[in-house]
Amino acid sequence: MKKTSMLLFWVLSLSMLVCWCGQNAQNSIESGTWADEITWSLSSETKVMKEVVSTWDLVVVDYVWKHLDWTVFDTSVKAIAEEAWLFNPNRDYDAWLEFTAGAGQMIKWFDEAVIWMKVGESKTVEIPAEKAYWERSEDYVIHVPVEEAWDLSGAEVWMQVILWGAYPAKIIELNDKEVVFDANHELAWKDLVFDITVKSIE
Repeated sequence: MKKTSMLLFWVLSLSMLVCWCGQNAQNSIESGTWADEITWSLSSETKVMKEVVSTWDLVVVDYVWKHLDWTVFDTSVKAIAEEAWLFNPNRDYDAWLEFTAGAGQMIKWFDEAVIWMKVGESKTVEIPAEKAYWERSEDYVIHVPVEEAWDLSGAEVWMQVILWGAYPAKIIELNDKEVVFDANHELAWKDLVFDITVKSIE
């Protein structure tokens, strides 16, 4: 009889404990505290994992693009753009620059520079011409006889054009015999300086 009573006591106690735990869990879920704790824990863990840039991370950066004499010619920072007289009212300066690290979407040294950078970290990188947009080459200066060119009405020297639907170039010479296009990148043969600040990593 004593054994039966003791067994019944433990069964009832266990049942009450299960009910109490279940009710507390339900109350926590309804109040949001339990779910919030889990969400906070997961968010904190994810944040720690993404504090340092690694290959294939989606990186968001601010940048200032300068010539070797430190003259700014492009930037994602509104205040610097205004100071350098480069402000574009049609540009969203809150969008920053987004790319996948190591995927070849940026020039090589820029791409490599962000690897191992931390969120909030800034770095200045000097990129020689041969590692940026290459040195200027006469192979990209194209001479086209006038009779083989398309409609040239309105064409003028320094006009920007797209050759064969894909290659940006500018007209550097225009006469009765030929049109000369320069398809070198406008930054070819120029050493560059980048100021990079990592804003976020995904």
